[in-house]
Formats: sequence, structure tokens, C-alpha cells
Amino acid sequence: MKTALKVVLIHDKFPPNYGGGGEYAVLMVAKYLMKRGCQVSVICSGDPQLTNFEGVETHRLDCSSYAFNFKWKQIASLAQGADIIQSFTYHGLYPAYRASKYLNIPIVSMVLAQFGDAWLLMRGQIVGRIFRWYERFLLNLTMDQRIFLSDFSFELSRSINSDVSNATIIEPGISLEL
Repeated sequence: MKTALKVVLIHDKFPPNYGGGGEYAVLMVAKYLMKRGCQVSVICSGDPQLTNFEGVETHRLDCSSYAFNFKWKQIASLAQGADIIQSFTYHGLYPAYRASKYLNIPIVSMVLAQFGDAWLLMRGQIVGRIFRWYERFLLNLTMDQRIFLSDFSFELSRSINSDVSNATIIEPGISLEL
């Protein structure tokens, strides 16, 4: 009998907590993988008492999104036994990467957003440069697979010399009503 693939999704937020919208994409990925027969759990920040959302098992670390970047050891502990880790930009990607390397588990990165020089407009010249640097740092981490949600995002990543040799583009066609 074939055992279910164990997939751990790592993102800083997950419903019912919302921030920029990526948590909705993570929920949709979790539900899709579960329909395909995968055993799915999500590691995120939030109230540790919330252990399930709409049938998706969750492990929530009591910390902010920014602090989540430094929780790789806790994430590795929770991800033990997984067959694959899938993470998403931004705050979950670095700790997921560290955990995957520590556990020797393949990692998939989904690039939910990418802003490049727009960080300078959104956050100002000083803080924007830090965010832009961190984005480039994340996009240059070695992943087993990288998923982009648009040709534009893929091309922006390629323009900063990110390794896109193992990339897939999946245009989501998200409804404007959502």
C-alpha cells in the first residue's frame, strides 16, 4: 500500500490570520495537495492553540512575522519526517530553507510576490534597500524547485541573476473579486 506524501507548508501567516494575501494562496495549495492524497501540515506564526483551519493541520509559533525568520530550529523540529517542504516568500522562506538543509529534505519555493526596486518607493531609500537586499538574498537561495506565479515575476528574478534553471511558472488566474 502506497503511503501518502508528507508535505509541510511554511509561511509566516495562515488563516484565520491575514496579512498581504499570501496566506490565502497557502490555504489553496494545502487544500489542493490534500485532495491529491498528500498528508499536509502548515507551520506558521500565530496562536499555538489554533491547530486546524478548514481541515488543515497547523503548528503555530507564538511570534511576529519578522521573528518567524529566525525560528528555523523550531520549524525543523516540527518538520521532521516530512518528505518535502514547500515555502513561500517572504518571512517563511529563510527558516524553511535552513530547516530543509538541516533535515536533508527537498524544498520547493513559491514566489508569491517580488518587488525589486519598488521597495524603495514602498519603504523609503534606507529601509527599502534592506528589503530589496533581503528579497534578492531569498531569491538566490538554492531550492530544489522554484515556482513563479507570473512571467513578470520570473523575468524580474532572472534580471537579478537569480537561478531560475529549476523554475516553473504557474499563472494562477486569480479572480479579481477575491
